[in-house]
Amino acid sequence: MEFLKKIFGQNKDEQLIYKEIIEKAVDICFLNYQDPDRIADEIEKLTDNKNDALMLYLFIPHVFCRIFLPEIQYSKFYIIVNKDEQDKQVNFSDSILFNEMLTVINNNWDSYVGRDIMKTLFHSGDFRAANQMLGKGSKLENLKAIPPRITDRDSI
Repeated sequence: MEFLKKIFGQNKDEQLIYKEIIEKAVDICFLNYQDPDRIADEIEKLTDNKNDALMLYLFIPHVFCRIFLPEIQYSKFYIIVNKDEQDKQVNFSDSILFNEMLTVINNNWDSYVGRDIMKTLFHSGDFRAANQMLGKGSKLENLKAIPPRITDRDSI
């Protein structure tokens, strides 16, 4: 079934479900911005898939940063460190959920800006690093983000 999804994409019902989950997850990030553990717990309640929950928790702030600071050269992949401590590169473009996050957050950008996006941006390592480098005099267009590293949750 996953093979067919990759070839033909999602059906409209699946896209709607992802859209609703992503929008609710973003709301959770805004409402609980001072409590990262609560953000993670609340997002995990939204989905029955721990990998999706982890992706939402980690990459919503990353997507906000990509949209807010598009001048940065972002990695095209992220790294998963598995239980054998082997690195596996995963292209962002291969993640249906990541691409849906980009679409949903882009489509709702104006409403998110009105809600003080700094609450979400400060959870992004890319944003904090860029802010620090800009404070040291670097130019935004010269910044290059390193690939995010994730420890495989099943190996913990």
